[in-house]
Amino acid sequence: MGLKNLLRRASGLITAFALLASMMVVAGAAPDGSQTCSICGNRFAYGAYYYDGDMTYQQYYSVNDIDDLTNGGIVYFSRGSGGSLRAARYKGEYICQSCLEAKIADYKANYREGTSVDSATGAASVPVTVTREAATFSVTVPTTLPISVDADGNVTTATDAAIINSSGAPVAVTKVELASLSDWTLAAYSRDILNLPVDTKQFGLQMNIGNKTVATSNRGTSDVLSDSLNARIAKGQNCAVTYNALFPAQTAAVSDTQIANVVFTVGWA
Repeated sequence: MGLKNLLRRASGLITAFALLASMMVVAGAAPDGSQTCSICGNRFAYGAYYYDGDMTYQQYYSVNDIDDLTNGGIVYFSRGSGGSLRAARYKGEYICQSCLEAKIADYKANYREGTSVDSATGAASVPVTVTREAATFSVTVPTTLPISVDADGNVTTATDAAIINSSGAPVAVTKVELASLSDWTLAAYSRDILNLPVDTKQFGLQMNIGNKTVATSNRGTSDVLSDSLNARIAKGQNCAVTYNALFPAQTAAVSDTQIANVVFTVGWA
């Protein structure tokens, strides 16, 4: 056989072998199925599995997360040396690669150091975030509530007692309690106290806190004057505390003796 005929035959064999090999490659790379694009309605081929080399649309197109656009569990049927592209979902439904690229183009066109506006709806979702330190709670009550009674039973009390709200928001006095000390006991606030036997160590107390009035109502060593007072004090404001007391006559003078403690409970209004 001549060299020319041999080359012709060899060429034919090589061509046939190459064609067969090409057919084998195509047959081995058949798609695993097809999906209908939820945007354009066209069908596209996909591969059912992906591996670590498969890329998300964020990696493939170098973009950030796009609203309503997520990565699915299949890949577009396009094999590349850098790994396949995972098929995207728009609002939970698969879309073809052409529609994905259109969404990305819209995103890039509208992105201006902020949130992109959806070209179809004209809407954009913008998160609102807040950083807020805890509000300062600072309330000052009177250091003492002095009472002076003269020989004729006339009572004098402080005129400048106040609860001061230096907090960052309104507060309210919610509860007022009274506990007697030094062998003194409480009595209901009434002028009947003035008729008690001389040297009886009882007293009644009435207080005005803002526009709320409370008073002792029981006999004993303690009394809750109010547990639902709700005397509101605005931010940066003061609440005046005025008060009066009734005592029976005493044969011996009483000098600077602590006879009770008042407990104010204050909270956010």
